[in-house]
Amino acid sequence: MRTHCYRITVSGSLSDVGREALGEFRIEANGTRTALVGDLDQAALYGALNRILTLGYELFELTRIADGNSSSPPDATSGCRRRAIRQGDLGSATWRQLLHLALGEVEPDAVV
Repeated sequence: MRTHCYRITVSGSLSDVGREALGEFRIEANGTRTALVGDLDQAALYGALNRILTLGYELFELTRIADGNSSSPPDATSGCRRRAIRQGDLGSATWRQLLHLALGEVEPDAVV
């Protein structure tokens, strides 16, 4: 199964337990939000989201750093192309709908 680079952003900061449970990610904290960055296949992404939910963290944003053939604009910090999904932008979308959107399996209009 193919892997992709994902940035999973949660509200707040991670506890020591959270840092240990999510240790395979590069952790980028800014005080109000924490980004978890890593290469994941689909199963690993589902597993990571499950751990995040189990630990009680609130999902703020899920971003898939897309392949170079994407029509998305380049990310200014990494040169990668991004597909960003914010839960607040999609109203009542479920975690599963957000995940399918991040994987490129559905279009945003199908989720709202």
